[in-house]
Amino acid sequence: KPTLVMRDGGGILEIIEPIEPDDVASDIEPLAQRLIDYREMWVSGALHNKSRISARIARAQTFNIEQMTQAFDAVYREILGTRS
Repeated sequence: KPTLVMRDGGGILEIIEPIEPDDVASDIEPLAQRLIDYREMWVSGALHNKSRISARIARAQTFNIEQMTQAFDAVYREILGTRS
């Protein structure tokens, strides 16, 4: 399913922007236009592109709690190691 996000949307940008940069809007006009674009893609069947869907799923799977925990732990250990 399409995910539209504003430029100040926080962490979701890390998932959406690399694979669907047109789905990130800086203000309401481009956001509204993207909704129109998605409606047209839905009607034409282009929205159901399997490679597009696979790319979104693969990108989202790189964000999981275990990986995030390990990344934060590595940063904390590095900081503590440089200060001790």
